[in-house]
Amino acid sequence: MAEELGHPEPIQLGNFYAGEIPDPVLYQFQNYDYSTKDLSAATAVEFEIEKDGGTAAAGAGTAELVPTNELPTGETVQGYVRYAFVAADMAAAGHYEALFWVTTPSNEWASKKIVWYVQDGPRV
Repeated sequence: MAEELGHPEPIQLGNFYAGEIPDPVLYQFQNYDYSTKDLSAATAVEFEIEKDGGTAAAGAGTAELVPTNELPTGETVQGYVRYAFVAADMAAAGHYEALFWVTTPSNEWASKKIVWYVQDGPRV
């Protein structure tokens, strides 16, 4: 399905078992022309998680602007954010949705929706 203006396709992280801790999520904020948005003036980066259509809350892990010395190869603009999951983010089975929120002195931007599913599973 093609993206519609204002309703971009969500990013699918996949399916996980309760207690599993996935790799950090790396997200690039872009301008309308797909160039990397400069977030160097960011004053806050948040990763808000909502489970099964409930109330969104800040994730228990760490959301941050990716430092310039850790940008992907060839990138020079500080326009990437990442979130490092912790066990509490994945403790209960359910459908999860999340957004990155970046705040600067003059703007606030949200990422595309990021979705994943956590299921109960056997654990030895």
